[in-house]
Amino acid sequence: MAVVGLASLGVNRFLADTQQRVLSESIAIIERTERVAQESELASSLAGRLQAAENAAVLVESSAALAERVERIKADVDAMRLFLGGTAGPASTAAVESLVAAMNRTVERRIAAVTAMREKHGRLADSGSLLAALISTEADLARLRITAGIWELYGLPQSGDPRHGLDRLADVNFFAYERLAEMAEAIATLDRVLGRIPTAKTAAELATLGADYEVALSLAQDRVGFMLSRASRERAHAQLSALAQVVVPGGLIAERLAGLAAEAELDGLGQQMGRELGLLTLEVLRGRSETRARMSAGVAEAAWQATLLLLGLAGVLLLALLVAFLVWARARKHVLLRLEEVAGRMVDVAGGVLGDPMPISGKDEIGRLETALNILRERTIEATQLRDRLEAAVIDRTADVVAEMQSANAARADAEEQSRAKTHF
Repeated sequence: MAVVGLASLGVNRFLADTQQRVLSESIAIIERTERVAQESELASSLAGRLQAAENAAVLVESSAALAERVERIKADVDAMRLFLGGTAGPASTAAVESLVAAMNRTVERRIAAVTAMREKHGRLADSGSLLAALISTEADLARLRITAGIWELYGLPQSGDPRHGLDRLADVNFFAYERLAEMAEAIATLDRVLGRIPTAKTAAELATLGADYEVALSLAQDRVGFMLSRASRERAHAQLSALAQVVVPGGLIAERLAGLAAEAELDGLGQQMGRELGLLTLEVLRGRSETRARMSAGVAEAAWQATLLLLGLAGVLLLALLVAFLVWARARKHVLLRLEEVAGRMVDVAGGVLGDPMPISGKDEIGRLETALNILRERTIEATQLRDRLEAAVIDRTADVVAEMQSANAARADAEEQSRAKTHF
């Protein structure tokens, strides 16, 4: 029974440990797979935030948060794969980490391009404003000259010839004023195109804007010579040279193209990141299903093992009962029956039925008890014989005493009779 009790305790402990291990490991992996799905969604959101970062501070913050999420995803996915036997899916956390690094580099390029474009756009806008102010001043001066020419014509005497003044007014002053108006319109076109370049969405749009810009720039450069002041012409040439940097390699359009290329690359990286995270999510969902299946299989296996162990325990119990029965039968045969026989002989001896000497059945304690019982029997026989002899002696002596008493009674009766006779006499 002690063996059966220990075996049952061992079975219960084994079953409890097995089920606890299966459930704890499986539930932990299921929780980690569910966390991967949540972390993937958050990583996608952080990737979008990183992609839209406009400055270094947001870039560093978003990149650190995204790297942390990816590290958590990697740890959970590795744990799941290890639990499921080390099988890897089509997605790779290393690929996600590479995409994060590539996005960081691309965002840095885009931020650098946007920063450079803003700085150049600010300088170019200042040049355009200065050039517009110069043109406005020159236009005012041209209007003054036209007004002066007309005034001169009105001041001519009646006999004077106005053709020379009219020719100068038409060929020089009005012509210069019209060219300055064209230059002002060209500068306005440059300013308008310049304002649209930072918001251009495609390379084709930038190409169109660049062509329009070059046309307006060429027109403005052609019209510089019609400015009335030499100093204004020199300053206009300098500002137009600055504005010409828009279309040169490394200029404003080139910076915007670099930004568009970085944005396009970021879009591609973001889509690839989404695909990789989606594949990881699908893998962990499959892993979660497989983990649940393994958990169910583990519980079923533990139940089957429990059944086998219970059957084994039942076998041990039956064996223990068989052994107990054999032990009981042997004890009954070698102990109980002998003790019953010894007890019966004791009762017989106590009742005076001595019989034959009891055979000695062994050299154990019961054998020594049988030997003692035989000795007691012999002592009883001797005591009986002694009692018989004593009874015979008592009877003989009693008979003698009775005879003596009878003789004494007869003598006393004789004496009494004689005494009565004597008294009567």
